[in-house]
Amino acid sequence: MLSLNPKWVIAGVATLALGLIITLGYRHYTNLIESNAQLQASNAQLQLAIAIEQETSALKDSAILAWQLAAEEAQLEQERLARVAQQATAETRRLNAIFAEHDLTRLSLAKPGLIERRLNSGTARIGRMLECASQGGCVPGGGDTETD
Repeated sequence: MLSLNPKWVIAGVATLALGLIITLGYRHYTNLIESNAQLQASNAQLQLAIAIEQETSALKDSAILAWQLAAEEAQLEQERLARVAQQATAETRRLNAIFAEHDLTRLSLAKPGLIERRLNSGTARIGRMLECASQGGCVPGGGDTETD
């Protein structure tokens, strides 16, 4: 039959082992290269996500800062309006005291021009006060040269 030289058998097994080692080494190397490429792609995606998150965070921070400034301005405006309301209440009390002391019916019959002039100036003053309260930045009663 076939007689094989043991040297050839050992050489064949060694060649097969060497071929297997080279093949497995090559497959491992290519898998490492693919894995490296996938990790680099994943790293690039994560870097992009981090950049987007940082930009979003900066936008949120600026929006929060703007909101805080607007809230402080609103608080100051509310305090100013409260002072205007207190002044209006004081003026209302003053006018109610004046009206309580006078009999306007008798006075209007006796001096109609005086009452008409006072009512017209008071109406104009109230209009200016409402305008000041809604616009701000003006002195209520400013420009009124007539004394009450």
